[in-house]
Amino acid sequence: MKKLLISLLVLSVFIANSQNEFESQKIAVFKNGTGYFIKNAKVDAKDGKYTLKKTPESLFGTLWIRAAGERIKSLHTIQEKSVERKDAISIKDMLSGNIGKNVKLNLYGDQFVEGKIISVIDDMVNVRAKDKWVSRSISSVTGIEFVEEPDYKYDSKMETNQLEIEFNSDGKKSIEMMYMQRGIGWFPNYLIEINDEKEATVTLKSTLINDIEDLVNAEIEFVVGVPNFKYNYVNCPLSSSISLESFISSLNGLSYTSRGFDNFANNNLSNAIMAQQVTNNDYERNPNENYELPEFTAEGSSEEDLYFYNYKNVTLKKGERANYELLNIKVPFEHVYEVILNPNTTNNYYYANSKGYSFDDNSNKVWHSIKLNNTSKMPWTTGTAMIVKKDNEGSKPISQDMLSYIPVGGKGYLKVTVSPDISVKDKEEEIKRVEKSKKKDNYYYDLVTVEGKIRAKNFKDTPIKLNVKRSITGELQESDVKWEFSKSINNYYYNNINPVNDVTWEIELKPGEEKEIKYSYTIFIYN
Repeated sequence: MKKLLISLLVLSVFIANSQNEFESQKIAVFKNGTGYFIKNAKVDAKDGKYTLKKTPESLFGTLWIRAAGERIKSLHTIQEKSVERKDAISIKDMLSGNIGKNVKLNLYGDQFVEGKIISVIDDMVNVRAKDKWVSRSISSVTGIEFVEEPDYKYDSKMETNQLEIEFNSDGKKSIEMMYMQRGIGWFPNYLIEINDEKEATVTLKSTLINDIEDLVNAEIEFVVGVPNFKYNYVNCPLSSSISLESFISSLNGLSYTSRGFDNFANNNLSNAIMAQQVTNNDYERNPNENYELPEFTAEGSSEEDLYFYNYKNVTLKKGERANYELLNIKVPFEHVYEVILNPNTTNNYYYANSKGYSFDDNSNKVWHSIKLNNTSKMPWTTGTAMIVKKDNEGSKPISQDMLSYIPVGGKGYLKVTVSPDISVKDKEEEIKRVEKSKKKDNYYYDLVTVEGKIRAKNFKDTPIKLNVKRSITGELQESDVKWEFSKSINNYYYNNINPVNDVTWEIELKPGEEKEIKYSYTIFIYN
């Protein structure tokens, strides 16, 4: 028995060591918790065959192995049994690790069984008592009393999928293995340092989470964009012992547990871009000194609307996390104030044919924000952003927000704080109605003309820029202040017969100044 155990342990060590033949050349890491691995190895194919001792837990359709200069005839799975010595962390583990020893099993209902443990099978423990054989469910055991010192470890039996590669000939082979695997992902984080009233330093770091395997001197490509991997929730049959029925069910999308992994990361972090990395980690900052770090912008690459930040020589063990700096650059910025008014479709006066409401009836939350201009060579991906203000005493935290995707040459906004010194009030009222102006699907609609007014006042002692935004359902007519808008047909309101517009006004206000925006639009209302 001991010889067998030693042999199995040696086999386990051999299996682990054999994986060192493969080196991770490159790993493309996605935000949704998957990674695409590319590995190379030189192997000796005796009799034209080589056995990969452990098959990666790849996703369906992504596992490919090829040999330089020749065709691989077949891949064949082999199940190899092994034993690993583990710490006992449950009652079942303690029972399994002490077979042959005398015990007293305390059971629910103040019952007990005394005797020698004969075997543990699934949820059943079998005991030889003085005058009988007793079998009990392990879940009914509340405690164990040992007559002699117990063993606190047990032998865990495992079945490992091995993969036999068959070549056209024997001898030395150079092989490449590619596969996609769940358990590794990255998340972008920004630090926005406000240096003065016109310039800010933007630092982008990637937080890499590795729960899958040890990485040694690997090249990581941090991928941003929205990739289309249709079956990334289905395990490859060559990588697991999944039954045919379960595999077919997975392909049909019936496995909730596997599909649930798709939500590993917030999909709001998907519209983005990354690049190659030169790090400044060798610099250490003293908060009492003002060191000037050299600017750099990653050189990255793009493929079919996906973008890649490359970082080389990454060593990270399974279960470890790491932070890598991808971007550090000074960019122009400016203070702005933003307010988002309620969509016009929330105003129920359309139903009552009333005359709107007073300016005194409402007020809107105005945010003090900063507008960043992306003057780097790469777009900025969506990620968390920590804003700090630098002064002679160091850095002071200002706020945290989500930075949305910003293309090269584009601009983005980050909220800092609510500003009570800026007042924005609005009202709308119906000024004209043409009854039964339109008929659709046997329903009549009135054509209503609406006039809106937005009144903004700056109570601050400094001039400001104010962005006013509103979603307006209907056909835009006129505005006495320039407006910008994007239009789309949407199933959002009124039977899809009205366009939806995202409208923005930008005005400047001097200290104490008040301005009014007047606009109009038409909207079809169900009669």
